[in-house]
Amino acid sequence: MVTRLNGFSGTGIDIDDTVKKLMMAARMPQDKLKQQKQSIEWQRDDYRTINSKIMAFRDLAFNMKLQSSYQSKKATSTDESSVSVTGTSVATPGNYSLQVDKLASAATATSGLLGATVKGADTKVSDIVGALTPAKTFASNTLLTIGGSKGTTSIEVKPTDTLGSLVSSINSKSSITGVNVSYDATIDKLFFTSTSTGKAGQVNLSAKNVAGNTADLLTDVLKISGGTPQAGTTISGTNNFAGSLQIDSSLKSTQTLRIKIGSTTADFTIDKDTTYDKLISDINKSAISTTEGAKAYLDSNNNLKFKDAGDNPVTATLSDQNDDTTKVNSKLTTPAPNLDVPTSTLIDRNLTTTKQLRVKVGSASVDISIDKTTTIANVIDAINSSAVGKLGVSAYLDSNHNIVFSNPTTDSITLTDEKDSAANVLPQFKMSSTTTPATFNQVKKEGTQAEVQFNGAIAKYDTNSFTINGINFTAKKTTSSAVDVNVIGDTDSIYNNIKNFIDKYNELIDTINTKVNEKKYRDYTPLTDSQRESMKDDQITAWEAKAKSGTLRGDMILNQALTNLRSSFSSPITGLPSGSAKSLSEIGISTSVTIGGAISGSYLDNGKIYIDDNKLKKAIAENPDQVMALFVSDDKLKESTAGDGVATRLNNLASSLIGKITARAGISNSVDTSYTLGKSTKELNKRIDDWTTKLDALQTRYYNQFTAMEKYITQMQAQSAQLTQQMGG
Repeated sequence: MVTRLNGFSGTGIDIDDTVKKLMMAARMPQDKLKQQKQSIEWQRDDYRTINSKIMAFRDLAFNMKLQSSYQSKKATSTDESSVSVTGTSVATPGNYSLQVDKLASAATATSGLLGATVKGADTKVSDIVGALTPAKTFASNTLLTIGGSKGTTSIEVKPTDTLGSLVSSINSKSSITGVNVSYDATIDKLFFTSTSTGKAGQVNLSAKNVAGNTADLLTDVLKISGGTPQAGTTISGTNNFAGSLQIDSSLKSTQTLRIKIGSTTADFTIDKDTTYDKLISDINKSAISTTEGAKAYLDSNNNLKFKDAGDNPVTATLSDQNDDTTKVNSKLTTPAPNLDVPTSTLIDRNLTTTKQLRVKVGSASVDISIDKTTTIANVIDAINSSAVGKLGVSAYLDSNHNIVFSNPTTDSITLTDEKDSAANVLPQFKMSSTTTPATFNQVKKEGTQAEVQFNGAIAKYDTNSFTINGINFTAKKTTSSAVDVNVIGDTDSIYNNIKNFIDKYNELIDTINTKVNEKKYRDYTPLTDSQRESMKDDQITAWEAKAKSGTLRGDMILNQALTNLRSSFSSPITGLPSGSAKSLSEIGISTSVTIGGAISGSYLDNGKIYIDDNKLKKAIAENPDQVMALFVSDDKLKESTAGDGVATRLNNLASSLIGKITARAGISNSVDTSYTLGKSTKELNKRIDDWTTKLDALQTRYYNQFTAMEKYITQMQAQSAQLTQQMGG
């Protein structure tokens, strides 16, 4: 590091200021390089701004070379309150009639009065049953299955459930079932409705009869009438998914749990990934089991318990052996956790391959991929929203957290692992091959289809919005007679498409003309750092406005683009049928038009296009195909544009121009070496960096020289003072 001394000799020389002025002169070559770089960057940015406008115009030109832009149809109805209509590009002009005999409707199932003493969302199922006369019992959880056009789901309804929780549970699965339910306390009724109309709209409700309940869930609790009994089956797994839960996923460190039964103790390691199943397995392999004959298990309330060979309760003492605030034994002892199993519980976190579980009922089946991230909810939802679910079959977790299949059909359910590997996912469900007969009280409702007569022909639709002969209809109410519908070409829409295209074209050439003719202020170069320091902000802004001007003045790429753009509009289109219009001027689109004796447009407008509105609208109304051909024709010849329509020409021209500008100026995420101006910038950056190294060295040399001078003068001054003293001065 250079030690800088500033005028300590008394010479009065300000070294810092002197070096600064010397360096200012030395930096002039580097400043010129920086100014060149800034000019290139401004030019690059102006290119990119124009390129973005050309890209937008290219996209518009692409749309304008599609026939649909010229085939808009206008459809009108003589009775909009009954039938509203819109025309599509494929609608055939003409007069039609539509009579609406029946509207499409959703499937619905409405309860009778629920009749609880206290009405509202907090009303319990037991309150409804308690109000029955004669009294009936509803003491056991009962399965309610809700099915629709999307699939099926099942929930266990408990006597303590409220109407609010029941509604919430059903609606939380509406994306799977296609069924919603609402409750109105004012009229004390439940309203089930399908999210779809017509045959697709279904509300299928079924409740499994449960021994011990004399009240039927559908008829006595939900008060849904019209149920019919259906024989079916259930099949249950024996894997309590509570065991797959982690004992404490928030653990920060490994804990040691000690269990003592009788005189035997055993220690077990528990970390954040240890599950109840893992702990139980470890306990039942330890001395607790081999010496004391005790077995650990989760009871029906999901509490960790111990029993002997005779299933008699065994008392155990649990303690945490770690000297910290975490007491893992509190997760396993009184008060017991009484685990609530989230359906986000993993099927098997130890799977190393992807398995494929197939569930088949009759001819319907669903294949489900299962890996170490698959949850029980993934499996249940996949089954319930599949072809199997649409049969009314549903999977769910029962109150013991075992997976259960409810099957109100006469077909059996089979589960198979379809992957030929050592790992088998079926043991994770522990499904029994034994099915349990069950009776389901079922209510099935279906939506109605819309029935219409189109020009006397009868048709049916699942919704009240449908399309016939390219006409979009929305039936709003039934009609006693036919509603007349008229379809004509939509002259205004086609005209607006063309006018918008011309307007955007004019905007584009205005932008390009402005840039290629923009004045260049050669005396206003990009400011250097030292120049900026001496100017105010408003002065800098005014200066740079002129310095940036004219970056693309006379640009060859853009000037050639203007010539090609004008030619695209003025050149006739070859290959069109005899008698057809061959140029846009024949339909009122040109660089100069005369309207009512007034002339619009001249060479001074630099290629701006004008429209004779009346002439264009007349051409659209009388010869729409000719108008379309002038824009969309494409002879597929790359070497010539003579047979191309104007939109086709401009789309191709814009794409080519975008490529040329991108090659010169790149895009926002281009690397410098991929475009011409970027390469120039990269080379300037290298030269600027080289100059920075030279200037740093020069500045150091200047300071070294001035420091040496100051030291020498100081030495001379000291010697002079010493001589003066010796001579008695």
